[in-house]
Amino acid sequence: MDKRWAIIPAIWIVTILLIQIIGFILAPSQSEIPDSCPENSNNCHHVIVMMEGAPEDVHQNTLDWIESESRAGTISEKNLTSHSVFRTPGLFFPDDFFVETKCENGQSWIEIHSESRIGWGDYGVNQERVENLLEHLDSVEMDGHQC
Repeated sequence: MDKRWAIIPAIWIVTILLIQIIGFILAPSQSEIPDSCPENSNNCHHVIVMMEGAPEDVHQNTLDWIESESRAGTISEKNLTSHSVFRTPGLFFPDDFFVETKCENGQSWIEIHSESRIGWGDYGVNQERVENLLEHLDSVEMDGHQC
């Protein structure tokens, strides 16, 4: 085998390490959900949706979905707010995923914010991730108890 081919895995590993270092530097300083996506962002999706079921049930089902996803994990959870990180296949770019569930005026709602830490575009990955979670929550039977 030609020795030049051995450099390809080394370049891949170095690239992953650089992405992880830059991702660590650009990590949010706190785990509070942002109010919105940055202006003119091509790598962020933010929604607020009314839900059926108690906020605690909605949030627990959200955490269950996150844990079932590959390359994802929750890094902080407080009350009904959580901050998770998803990593893309191949180069493992970190995407922050914030969720907050609340009860207002007798109605449960979920706020979801998914944003890439690195880069200017995400090919619709963050929007697709949010839509996948909402589809999952629609398919799960939750206690009809409201707030």
